Amino acid sequence: MSSVVQRHRSTDRFRSHSLRLCLACVLVPFAGCGDDGGGDATDGGTTASSTAGTDTSATDAGTAGTATTAATGTTTGGGEVGGLLTVTYYLPDAVETEPALGMAGGLRMGGITGIRDFYAVVAFQLTFPTAPSDPDTIEDNEIPVPFSWGQPTDWVAAGNGIKLESGDTSALACLLYVDDDFPVYVAESSDLLDPACAPDPAAFLPETAYDLVVYGGDAFEDARIEGLVSTPPTIEVTGPDLSTYDLPVDTSTDLEITWTPGDGADRIVIRVWDQFGRMLTAHAADDGSFTLPADRLGGLTEGPGYLTVARERETTVPLPVGSLDVVTRTEVWGYVDLFAGG
Repeated sequence: MSSVVQRHRSTDRFRSHSLRLCLACVLVPFAGCGDDGGGDATDGGTTASSTAGTDTSATDAGTAGTATTAATGTTTGGGEVGGLLTVTYYLPDAVETEPALGMAGGLRMGGITGIRDFYAVVAFQLTFPTAPSDPDTIEDNEIPVPFSWGQPTDWVAAGNGIKLESGDTSALACLLYVDDDFPVYVAESSDLLDPACAPDPAAFLPETAYDLVVYGGDAFEDARIEGLVSTPPTIEVTGPDLSTYDLPVDTSTDLEITWTPGDGADRIVIRVWDQFGRMLTAHAADDGSFTLPADRLGGLTEGPGYLTVARERETTVPLPVGSLDVVTRTEVWGYVDLFAGG
């Protein structure tokens, strides 16, 4: 798999959000979303098309919280296809002064397991293992193995897009191909794509219910799922100060992370990893505080590292051929200098 990692300074660090600009290194545009509201691509090959219109609405949906096929209006579900759609609102941090939106998804026979952040896989070539299922738990991930794409025949190229809508606000991920073989859905700016495919941070409204529209193309009927997907409150980290670049983190002492607590309905995922990718992942209760103990931090290598804090919400929605897991997240990145003060 081709690398999209883009270095931002000589210490061999990479910057997350700016990697959106490098998606063209591995992604081949398929086509814009059909202007007739359906899910069919304009042509059957992998040649990029910029002729699609911006009307990507599916037909009227039925009962809120159910999947409804566009043609028959019947509620459907089951099947063997499993999908994952990750929508992340990246807050400004020590490097980026503006927020960013990351949105990527895919459909695969048997589902996409072992990760909940598919955008990181597609845009950054980073594999973030699924957080522990129990709150207030830490896992040592060592150096996570790369994401296993499997066989191209296992992936499903449905229609031209997957969309979230709330009133007049919408976010659209368009069909692209990774290394010409693997169909994925990504919000991306490109002269070869419809402008509606460009990621817009303003499309992520915290604590808001969204309709999910999945264009089925030749694979299944278009589906609209009303009001079942929602976004969590914005994460506000109060300590340590992640606005500080090269924030010193002493791995010989406990590290307390604090944030403005939520209502307990969402999970907090905290990750810290070193320059070699050795990673700790914690699932914290959304109560405003979590401590990474020194005996776990001590396994990380001294030098440049990363600390991320995210609030996540996950919903599984039925599709005519299976189901789609939708993970909505707000996340802030920290750029730390790991050292053992001893």
